Parts: sequence; structure tokens; C-alpha cells
Amino acid sequence: LEKLAKSESVRDRVQASLQSGTSREVLKKLAKDTSIAVRLAVAQNPSTPEEVLDALSRDTEEVVVQAALENESTSIESIESSGSETGSLSIASSKKAAPESLAKLANDKDEEIRTEVAKNKNTPVEVLLKLAKDKSSDVREAMVDNPNTPIEALKKLAKDDDEFVRGYLASRQDLSPEIMKILAKDKDSWVKERLAENSTVSKEALEILSKDSDSSVRAKAVRNEKLDSEAVEDFENPDSVKLAIAGNRSTPQEILESFATNSEPIYFEGKVTSLMMAVASNPSIPESVIEKLVKSKNKEVIKELAKNPHLPTKQLDELVQASLKRMQSGKSNFADRDLEIALSENPSAPSSYLVALLKHSDTWVVSNVAANPNLPPEKLAKLAKSEHNNI
Repeated sequence: LEKLAKSESVRDRVQASLQSGTSREVLKKLAKDTSIAVRLAVAQNPSTPEEVLDALSRDTEEVVVQAALENESTSIESIESSGSETGSLSIASSKKAAPESLAKLANDKDEEIRTEVAKNKNTPVEVLLKLAKDKSSDVREAMVDNPNTPIEALKKLAKDDDEFVRGYLASRQDLSPEIMKILAKDKDSWVKERLAENSTVSKEALEILSKDSDSSVRAKAVRNEKLDSEAVEDFENPDSVKLAIAGNRSTPQEILESFATNSEPIYFEGKVTSLMMAVASNPSIPESVIEKLVKSKNKEVIKELAKNPHLPTKQLDELVQASLKRMQSGKSNFADRDLEIALSENPSAPSSYLVALLKHSDTWVVSNVAANPNLPPEKLAKLAKSEHNNI
């Protein structure tokens, strides 16, 4: 690095200036380099000593000054003394910023600076309370990310005029039951959907969401496994919600059994499905329901079962053995090919079956096998030499 630092090539000196392993002494010398590019590189290096950065913050070139002020290793004193907008922004986002400095910057006319203050963990509580009323929605939204935002401010944000602020808040992981209840009754469906998807949402809030007038909100609530099975049983909902119930691991067995006989086509999210197919993909599907689905002989339902990574070993082996028998007899048809594609995607498929599928004539099947984590490493190595573009 010292050799690079002494090189006549500006590119070499820039490389030396950017390296974390470059010594303090070398960086001090490079900070006085005649090339702007070199001094800029030193200013950008997080390993550059504080005193060197302080000197660069007074450089004759604005681009170097800006880089030095944005470097986290630059002293707060140097940033404050610069009096520039870049300096103010750096203080607002600095982990070393003093609470009193942040309090002052909270009144800055620049929205970007106030936004950084709202995010800063050193910002005093009383300042955050004030920023909860800021005219800029970006500032108010930034407060959601701050773990120190007081509950009083969060309550204000839960009733904010801007749905994006409320929606962003709905995904926060440490909301109080009171705030969740407020958001569960929000006028905007998108806000309520985000709350329903929150892994920490309370059961009380979920129950409110499960009875929402918007079926998309109810569908999100049903997919949340924290919703009590008693609440699920009371649903009288459109197809989108019934599909969500059919796929929820918490849905009671008797409901799954009733859905497992319903093969009526449902057009949902651009494709044709059914309650039977949704039940077949349920991660907690009971064996009694599986037997009912297998007996239906519905090819699309069997295909969903074949893709289910939680399918019990017994049923998965039965599907695999039937597939192998068809492949050996040479009597596989187009529907069988679809089933083999589904089995090749299943991460629980036996490695011996995956190896057998490597001889399949359809490159789509082989491509799926190549992506399956159960395929033995030595077979992957052989596949790596394949000339097929799809593999």
C-alpha cells in the first residue's frame, strides 16, 4: 500500500487512499495530495483519522469537503463549524450527534434534515413528540423507524392524515394493543392489510380485521396463523377468503374436510383454482383429508399435493412410486408430465427419485431437479456440464 501511495499514477494513489489497511501516516500524506481524486478518496475512507478528516472538511474543493463531512469518523465539532447544509445533514444522521444539536436541527427548514433527525436515536423524546406534528409526511413516516419514538407520538401517527404513514406504522413490531386496535379500524384497507400481515399483531386486532367489510383485509387476517380457530369457523366470506382459510395451517380439520370435496373452479389472481387445490397445499393437512383428496382422482389436486413439502412421507412415496412405474412403462402422458414437474419441485422428494428424473425427456423437469436441494452433489456437478440452456 505504501508503494501504491508513492506511485506517480493517480489511480494507484486513489486505490491506496481507499484501503482500510492503509496506515494513518500514509493517509495523512495522501490527504495533502495535489490530486482532487486522491483527497476525495481519503475523505471517503472510514479508516481515515479524525484529525485528517477535520482538515479535509476545510479543503478548497467542495466535493472533498462534502465527502469529509459525510464520513462518520469526522468530529461533530468540524461538522458544526462548517455551517453548511451538508454538515447539518451529517449531524442529523450522526450516531454521535448531541441531543441539543438535534433539537436545533428539528426546526430546520430543510425537510431532509428534519427527516434524519426523526430517525436519529439520540433525538430527545420531546423533540420526537413535536416532529409527530411535522408538516412533512416523510418526516412523520421516518419516526416509525426510530425505536425511541414515544408511545404518545405513535398514537398520533396511528391517526395521521397520510395513509402511508399509518400503513408504515402498521408494520412496526412493537406496537401497543391500543395502537393496533386503532389501526385495525382504519378507514384504509391497505393499512389494515399491513397490520394483518404483522407477525406481532394482537389476537384482538386480528379478530377485528377478520370481520372487516373488505374481503381482501379478511383474507389477510385469515392467513395469519395467530387467528383463533373459533374465529375462522364463523366466516361467511367470498372465494378469496375461503381460499385463504383452506391454506391456513390453523384451520380446523372439519372445515378442511368440507372444503376437500369442493372442486368448483375459482378464478383468483389470474389463474383457475379451487378449494380442493388450496386444501392440498395446506402445510398442516391431516391424513384423512389427504386420503379424500387422493380418492378424488382430480389431476390438479394431486399436483398440488405433489408440490406440498409438508406432505407425509407415506403419501409422498405413493405418488413417487406411481410416477416411477409410469415412467418405466413408457406410458406417461401430458398430465403425468405435469405431476412429475410438481414432484420435481418438492424439496422433500427422495433423492433417488430426483436422480431418476434426470433421465426425463422434458428439460423443464430436469431444470426443476437441478434446483432441488435434495439432489446429490455429485449429480449437480455432472449437470453443471450440461449443454442444455434451460438447466
